[in-house]
Amino acid sequence: MSQYIPLNFDASYLKLDASNDPIIGSLLIKPAVDAASGFEVQDQDGNVILSVDTIKNSVVITTATVAIDAHQRAIAAETYANPTGNTDKLYIGLEGLATSLVGNNKNFTGAIRGLNFFAQSAGSGTVNELTGINAYAQNAGTGQISTAYGGKFQVNSIANAIILAAYGVLISTPYVTAGEIWNTYGLYIHDQTDYAIYTNGGPVLFNAAGNANGDFTHKTDNYNSIFSDASNDSIVLMSNAAGKIGFFGATAVVQRSAIADATDAASVILRCNDVIHALEALGLIAS
Repeated sequence: MSQYIPLNFDASYLKLDASNDPIIGSLLIKPAVDAASGFEVQDQDGNVILSVDTIKNSVVITTATVAIDAHQRAIAAETYANPTGNTDKLYIGLEGLATSLVGNNKNFTGAIRGLNFFAQSAGSGTVNELTGINAYAQNAGTGQISTAYGGKFQVNSIANAIILAAYGVLISTPYVTAGEIWNTYGLYIHDQTDYAIYTNGGPVLFNAAGNANGDFTHKTDNYNSIFSDASNDSIVLMSNAAGKIGFFGATAVVQRSAIADATDAASVILRCNDVIHALEALGLIAS
């Protein structure tokens, strides 16, 4: 049975008849004409909390006009797992899906995104931290967790089609149309107990575009031990450890001995000594 609500319906509760009994069964709310705000939920001050756009068939939840000095969440999706026995099921707090329909043969020159988040500051005051996505996993109980992931990403192909390029994680170049961004870090990793970066296979390529500013540096506790200068096509190796070699520029740390005659037996011995000294300096053989 369909129930029609007058345009200026102003009741403190919604009911199907003159009684105050709760609604049993399904409730259909259908506007006569689609609108950007076909259905709204407001607070007592008239601030829109939830709006249903029946033109785009979308739902908008907002706290934009609320002036409250407290932690705020526009959407709070919480799942409390309480199975009666051991389980192999998934428990998901929030799930999003965007997909093209089966049978649709149109080309998409834009994008299809399952989840799209962003944070912005539009005021004139300072903001200590602005984070687009903040994700973490934590153990708040006494049971053991086999593996915890702060973020988990995967690209799949489950149909007879081709993905031309798959990126597990893509970090784009900062987009600046006005103002400035200082001190950009494409990837920043804080101190880790075991490995800051761990790969299980596959080649590793730095500076694939051949950018002249794509230098690579490995630091010891005192200075740069390995430095690749992209603009000068050179690698610098430095060491202060006793008996170890360091290359810098075109100057060799171990100099060849002066040899008068390369065919002379003594000269051959001197050449061998040069090789031995170089290997000792590299730390490849004991001195």
